[in-house]
Amino acid sequence: IRNCDWSSDVCSSDLGVTGTCPERACHFHRAERTYGLVQGTLAGLEKAGGSFEDGRTEGTARWGRGTVGYIPGGPNLLVATRDHDEWDESFTAFGKVVGEEDMAAIDDLLDLPTTPFVHPEYKTTMAMLVTKVRFTLEGATDV
Repeated sequence: IRNCDWSSDVCSSDLGVTGTCPERACHFHRAERTYGLVQGTLAGLEKAGGSFEDGRTEGTARWGRGTVGYIPGGPNLLVATRDHDEWDESFTAFGKVVGEEDMAAIDDLLDLPTTPFVHPEYKTTMAMLVTKVRFTLEGATDV
């Protein structure tokens, strides 16, 4: 991903993303086929800081299928399961799903059972996975 040196550094060194994540620290909890995203938690990602209000963003201006990034101010990461021309740099991109086999595994999450959840602040209804799916970052490399 171009223009995301800072975020990539945070993810690769400060978070120690190579190897396995601690118990319950890395999981997917939301899968939206219609909206084209999978959302999860990557413990430590909040160290990257930033918020929508302070405008700290970096990364690609165009989110394509397989782009991975985070929502500033917390441990939530996003994986785009389709192109998102409507997303801008307010979501910071720091990586990309490498390989069709890995992307197929992400796509499989879209078929798992979900339950609706209304966001308390924004009042949007999200599709939360009935069972969280743990992941590891084994084999993660610089691309």
